[in-house]
Order: sequence, then C-alpha cells, then structure tokens
Amino acid sequence: MCDYSSDLDDLATPLRPGKQTFEKLWLDVIGTKEAVALETWVARHAPDPKTDLLLHMDIEGAEYRNILAATDAVLGRFRIIVLELHNLWAM
Repeated sequence: MCDYSSDLDDLATPLRPGKQTFEKLWLDVIGTKEAVALETWVARHAPDPKTDLLLHMDIEGAEYRNILAATDAVLGRFRIIVLELHNLWAM
C-alpha cells in the first residue's frame, strides 16, 4: 500500500509481514520525493516477474495517468485490477 494522505499508525488493522507493505507516498508519474511510479513500486516490492499480483487503485483521478504510463510488462503482472474511475462521462 502507498498513500501519502495516511499514516501507518492510522490503519485499522496491522500489516501482515511478508504479505503487505506500506509507504507514505503518492502513486503518481509526477516525479517528486513524495511520489512513486507504479513501475518503480512493483520493482521495489515484487521484483520477481513470476509473482502474481493484484492492483487496487483509488487515487482520485490519478488512475488514468498511472495506468497510461505503465508498461505492458508491468500491467501484465496483475491478474486482477480494480479501479475506481472518475469522470467517465468527460472522456
């Protein structure tokens, strides 16, 4: 998990070591010290390309730019992708 607007101490349940991680970062393609791109996040936390992944993304409109910037290789790592999409009528 990554979410710059949250803190690890605010999570309702503790993380499961070896199964979950948390970093106080935005998931975004915009290069700042508070942000990480999806490709970098995956490389950092699941470097084995054979790892089966699930992506759940709810980032208030930034879903589009993150998905569009991700490579096919990274997106192909996710067996399941759950997105909350905003402003579909404007597309």
